[in-house]
Amino acid sequence: MAASRGRSRAMDAALRALESVTAQDPGKRGVGHLFLPGAFVGAACVLAASKHPLVLTGFPCRLADDPPTENDGPAGAAAIVRLCARLGKSVTVATDACNEDVVSKVVQLAWEQGQADSLAAGRGEASGSALTMRAVAAAAAGDEADAARALRESRAVATGCDAAIAIERAGRAADGSYRTMRGLRMDHIVAPLGAAAEAVAAARDGSAGPLSCRVVGVGDGGNEMGMGAVVDQVRAHIALGETVACVEECDFLVAAGVSNWGGWALCAGAEALFRELARDESAYAAADAAAAEAGMSADAAAAAVPAAPATPGRPGLALSPDEAIAAVCTSEEAARCAGLVAGSAPGVLVPSEAEEVAVMAAAAAAGARDGITGDQSGTMCDGMAWSEHAAVLHRLRALGAPV
Repeated sequence: MAASRGRSRAMDAALRALESVTAQDPGKRGVGHLFLPGAFVGAACVLAASKHPLVLTGFPCRLADDPPTENDGPAGAAAIVRLCARLGKSVTVATDACNEDVVSKVVQLAWEQGQADSLAAGRGEASGSALTMRAVAAAAAGDEADAARALRESRAVATGCDAAIAIERAGRAADGSYRTMRGLRMDHIVAPLGAAAEAVAAARDGSAGPLSCRVVGVGDGGNEMGMGAVVDQVRAHIALGETVACVEECDFLVAAGVSNWGGWALCAGAEALFRELARDESAYAAADAAAAEAGMSADAAAAAVPAAPATPGRPGLALSPDEAIAAVCTSEEAARCAGLVAGSAPGVLVPSEAEEVAVMAAAAAAGARDGITGDQSGTMCDGMAWSEHAAVLHRLRALGAPV
């Protein structure tokens, strides 16, 4: 970041606009009550600074179907995987055994998409990055030895990872159960992958900077991993909140209207940070035109988000936006990625519509369904037609390069 010019107002507006777009509540679930102003910025900074994130996803809420996997979550996780492939980062993805077919096919496709036009390879960087896929089977009911096995395997998936990002990942309730939004138990098919996030957090020693080994949670209902940061709000404002509320906390909580949107937005936020670090002037005019075409003014969207963050130093908002951005500015990994992004087309780290259509189709082919309607066409997600999701994706892409 150019010291002579300081941090740009454009980047601040873009990050707040991304937060605003992501936090829309099309399902009228009460997601606005779970919103922590400023947490999105911290989450994007964690992704930007991470060399090897662990991505946790998979919500098997379609209990009567085989597989029971819903299609919200894997597509957002795929966006993170694709970003890692383009930037030469390694990434580990973990899910339950019951979700493995869907998640593995989706993330493998995203990895291949990212490697096909890798910015790291294009700059001649040696390729040492890798995609690792892990699936953990749920423990058999009442079997203590198997429960110990599931915990051991869950912790092991965090090996080598310096951040954890949970996107629409089933979270543990106060009674130890895992619940759908209808209050139905999923314990028999959900692995204790919260232990993986805990293992990442336990590795934090401060020497690698304040963004190292942080846990990010992305969810849209209150029963997802990380929502323990706002458990009281979930219980007060979400239907069946007393029953379904997740108690597992995180360092940065992104409450999104749709969890896939949260994954897309994190990619756009990371790109905005990289462009600011490189102060990529060549991309600004193109991004401005793209934003205008998408009908999204960064300033207008940002105005919908409170300027002051919620109190930092608490679950869900471990650092203020200023603290998180200051940490990114000293991150060698973020500086490396900024050098790769500089001069590239705006939105390069955010999925294109064609990429996401392919991902949704792959998820459907593997058996994923819309969690609300059960539709398996790949054109419905969270009860909404693809056109509604595509409109959000285009806005996020337009905001990925601050102007």
